[in-house]
Amino acid sequence: MRLHRLRVQAFLAFAGQEVVDFDALAADGLFLLQGRTGSGKSALLDAVVFALYGEVAGDRGDRLRSDHAAGADVTEVELELTVRGRRLRIVRRPAQERQARRGSRMVQGAHEVTVVELAADGTELPIAGSPSEARAELESLLGMS
Repeated sequence: MRLHRLRVQAFLAFAGQEVVDFDALAADGLFLLQGRTGSGKSALLDAVVFALYGEVAGDRGDRLRSDHAAGADVTEVELELTVRGRRLRIVRRPAQERQARRGSRMVQGAHEVTVVELAADGTELPIAGSPSEARAELESLLGMS
């Protein structure tokens, strides 16, 4: 498995949107995640795990939204990776409150996920559009749950 790009928005330590280009980081070989306590190193690893499995380890699982995020920002993780020769893009949004389609009230949105395969010609082939479909497909590709 090779990670290519990670984008997080309003996720754990990250109030706004942040992008990590793993291809650029790995261009010279190995790279190191370093930073002060609270800088978001574990949050990046949690974001990868959340993208792949739809949950994170430990007691943060029910509080994935950043406490510092703007109200209108959606909590979301996007991961591009290659696994078993297939390049995939996974986009996950945890269950979260959102503005109702009509009116000003807030409603609880469900966990959402899409998985697409990115073909060499730029075509995006849908793989999964629900958490259960994504779980089955990704567990099969990754070889673990």
